[in-house]
Amino acid sequence: MHMGRWMIVAAVGFGTWLQAWGEDVPPHVKDMMTEENVAKVEAGDIVVFTNNEKGDSQGAQGKGRMMVLINAPCGEVWKHLTTFEKQHEFMPHLQSITMYRHEGNLYGLQQTLKIVLKTVTYHVLQTRDDESHVLRFELDRSKPNDIVETKGSWVLTPHGEGKTIAVYQVQVDSGFKVADFLQNFVMNYDLQNLAQALRRRSESGGTYTKSRQRSM
Repeated sequence: MHMGRWMIVAAVGFGTWLQAWGEDVPPHVKDMMTEENVAKVEAGDIVVFTNNEKGDSQGAQGKGRMMVLINAPCGEVWKHLTTFEKQHEFMPHLQSITMYRHEGNLYGLQQTLKIVLKTVTYHVLQTRDDESHVLRFELDRSKPNDIVETKGSWVLTPHGEGKTIAVYQVQVDSGFKVADFLQNFVMNYDLQNLAQALRRRSESGGTYTKSRQRSM
């Protein structure tokens, strides 16, 4: 997407946002960007939708979408989404990210998370479009992984002067057998916390950290 189209979006607002994107708008973003949802995030809410079921592994599979308004420009938010070596400082559960591959806009990242008492390591292939502020990821099946599946995306769009709407979608099949109500609780809790973390990190100009939050 060309920068000119982003300028049009910022200038005309939500009323013609979808028209400015044209046919390029991802379906899940179009579904999220309703007037009702935009009004909610403008009021400071975080919009979350989840759907949980049994995956191919017969373990817990969660699908979720999240939308949040951040009082920072797209470039600032994008910086924190793509500076992977610092994401453990503010992202929930994340202990470390290590890059093992880099070819153009393709990045191979090893991620280690701690969820409750379990530590999980897996590998993702991440593609980035720095101009459009779109990031996509999927499980790298050529590497050993502690989960069965994960894939998703981030899409950032300007919303007024110096503000950004971030839309995130994710699908995870952990392979772990847990109760549906627990999977639903964790997915909702994690998406809310993820949105809060990115918003605080971006709005603070990079000074917000998880350790700082715990000490407050």
